Amino acid sequence: MQVQNLSNSIAQKYSNTATAIDEVSNESSEKREENLSLRSTLHLERARVASKIANKYGSFRNISPREMVSLSRELYDKGIISLQDYNILSHQPELHKNYNDHNEVEAKPDTKRDFIDIWKKQYMSDRNKGNFKGMEVSSGIFNILENLQALVSTGKAAAA
Repeated sequence: MQVQNLSNSIAQKYSNTATAIDEVSNESSEKREENLSLRSTLHLERARVASKIANKYGSFRNISPREMVSLSRELYDKGIISLQDYNILSHQPELHKNYNDHNEVEAKPDTKRDFIDIWKKQYMSDRNKGNFKGMEVSSGIFNILENLQALVSTGKAAAA
């Protein structure tokens, strides 16, 4: 009799615990869905803003260092890229006033170039040297530029 009472008591205790866990799980699941919905909305809004900015510049395969600085500032100000990404993208040595004093090649900050290709080559160089931190940075910047280019291409396709 005592064993059966103990068994019933334990069974009741586990049953109550299971019910409590189910309630918490359902509540957590609803909260997660709400958060995912909010995140999706934020991501869509950020993508819309990024697309608008990217379309102002056209192609990231044909952009000047001076334009890259402006682009990176706009992206950072709107929360599209991190401070680190902003610092990397906006670091354009040719815009430094003493660039010509320290380099054999004359600065041409308004000459357009293929920044996607530049960052792809940087990644390959980092990979060949075994520079893992450099690979992480260059692949991140390369991905940002490719994603922005995709937004521009998508915008052109939608407009056609």
